[in-house]
Amino acid sequence: MEIVLWLNKAHISNVKLAGIIYLHKISDTRLGGSGTKNLRMFQALCGEKSLGSVVLASTMWDVTAEHISVQREEELKSNPDFWKEMIDHGSQVFRQNKGKESALEIVRYLIAKKRPVTLGIQVEMVDEKRDLVDTSAGSGLASEAESVVRRYEAKMMDLEKQLREARESNNKQVQELLEQTKEQYQEVLGKQRQEISNLQISSTQLLEQTKKQFEQYEQAQREMMKRVEENHKRDLVKQKKQIKQQLHRDLTGSLCTMM
Repeated sequence: MEIVLWLNKAHISNVKLAGIIYLHKISDTRLGGSGTKNLRMFQALCGEKSLGSVVLASTMWDVTAEHISVQREEELKSNPDFWKEMIDHGSQVFRQNKGKESALEIVRYLIAKKRPVTLGIQVEMVDEKRDLVDTSAGSGLASEAESVVRRYEAKMMDLEKQLREARESNNKQVQELLEQTKEQYQEVLGKQRQEISNLQISSTQLLEQTKKQFEQYEQAQREMMKRVEENHKRDLVKQKKQIKQQLHRDLTGSLCTMM
């Protein structure tokens, strides 16, 4: 949400991106299911027209033997499920393997292109006024979340059946274990349903929501500062009172000595 909000605000303010850098650890033995999903989501976020302004940068070359890293890099570049499609649409591959030197090389490359980029999510939400769930990236998230919900709803039905059987047989130990599992399933379902709900938001609503959250944060900060100031004033009054009492004791002691 935070990334989408920033991109929308930037597009509304006519702030253009010089390019996008996608970082991938070359030390990863393979690009698994979640990694592939993240890559697909990244592509959807950018949009096909913006892939020519994307740098695919591999990192952590120092933790794996070079020949193995080179082999993995070739697989990423040649596999249609990984980087090949993006490369075919203009994305460039770099190695982030020399610290600051290679990082600057990537940045200079993007700046030299002089090709400001507008991402697909910006066009869809700001220009076309789509809700997040109706964008390419949002629909993918919604589909995945709905799939998880369906899967866990099926698990819940099966779990409820097992719970009934445990109660009927008065098996307290199994019943307790199933109740704990049920709580875990309910937590997952709650999070996924909330994620689906969060996707039902427009660019304007997203900005308004964030503005409201920021105002609430500012109000909380003002109240905290007010309490700090009040505590400070009370401490000063207390210190002044203590000083006066000490001076009075000192003066009384001096007078008694003189007499």
